Amino acid sequence: MKDASTLNLEPLPKSENIRSRGSFVALDAYKRLHLSADLRRKLGLARGEMAQVYIFVDRANKYIAFSRPDPVTLVKGGNLFTVSKRGYVYAPAIFDSLGMPVSRAVFEYDGTADLHGVTWQLCRLVETE
Repeated sequence: MKDASTLNLEPLPKSENIRSRGSFVALDAYKRLHLSADLRRKLGLARGEMAQVYIFVDRANKYIAFSRPDPVTLVKGGNLFTVSKRGYVYAPAIFDSLGMPVSRAVFEYDGTADLHGVTWQLCRLVETE
């Protein structure tokens, strides 16, 4: 066993944990989106609920927009994606659509927008790896 008096151990500073950011979306190396619990609440998803959402992207401004399907208002050209019970969406096309040759990215919540009678939850790119 090593003599502890010869070691110069220092505590590591607590870095900002991604989970403490509130509403965010993370793209991971497996080409999945992970919607934070807070963002899922904003979309009206209960904890552990599987649901379908529309996902649109703004390539120029690096935004991802989410909306729940409304039986009254259909979104033209929109494809529905399934959100798993843990908040994951398999969507490899997002990487290509945004022109991002990255393995990971974080989008932070940036409010809502109404477009053609549909309310969208907006998330903008803040970090890539």
